[in-house]
Amino acid sequence: FAAALQVQVGPTLVHTTLPTYASFTLDWWHGEDAGGGGWANSSVLYLNLSDTMLNSFARHMSPAILRIGGSQDNVVKYLVGGMTAAECEAPVPFRSSKVALCLNTSRWDAVNEFCQRNGLQLVFGVSFFHDTGPWNATNVKALLEYTAMKKYPLYGLELGEEMAPEPSSSDYKFLLDGYAQLRTFATQTFTAQRLPAPKILGPCVGETLSVPQNRGGGKVEGGRLSLLLACIVVLTLNCLL
Repeated sequence: FAAALQVQVGPTLVHTTLPTYASFTLDWWHGEDAGGGGWANSSVLYLNLSDTMLNSFARHMSPAILRIGGSQDNVVKYLVGGMTAAECEAPVPFRSSKVALCLNTSRWDAVNEFCQRNGLQLVFGVSFFHDTGPWNATNVKALLEYTAMKKYPLYGLELGEEMAPEPSSSDYKFLLDGYAQLRTFATQTFTAQRLPAPKILGPCVGETLSVPQNRGGGKVEGGRLSLLLACIVVLTLNCLL
């Protein structure tokens, strides 16, 4: 089936995208993780941030946003503040296995230096540490205090990953409270160091949508389709908190 299509280009500007529209992400997955796919050595914990080709790519992408985060956000710990190495490196349950993801300050320095020398803005997904109950913010706050003290700017922060509590549940309120705490603490901590307050972005959730009967009479098995919504930086909670 073909149809004629006419496109008229007028003198009025309808919309513009951000200069950082074309951006990229780094995840925590690496080749040894069960179910991690083909990430190989590209985990943000192990990727060679001094690689010439990687830096050339990042520099030519600039201005751009580097988003660090993914499915394992909630099991990452930060070796800063009162966290000991043994605590940080202790494996924790994740899906069908146990993983140990520990971000130390030297690696965090390297990530921020990578962004600075290549003209990137950083969006970072911080951990909620569990899927139910109130947010334990201690470890995240220690990382943010260190970040502001080092004068590293953050474009934005996300909290948790793929958390989708029912709106009527207490966990839904805990997630909203966590976002409110994150916004307040990040704003106070960064502005105290004369840095811009990071934007609060997200949430990145798993949504379940009802699938209606299609025109041909067929139905999606089970009548529901699970969709993973992408974490896009234009979806912010700034106007909600």
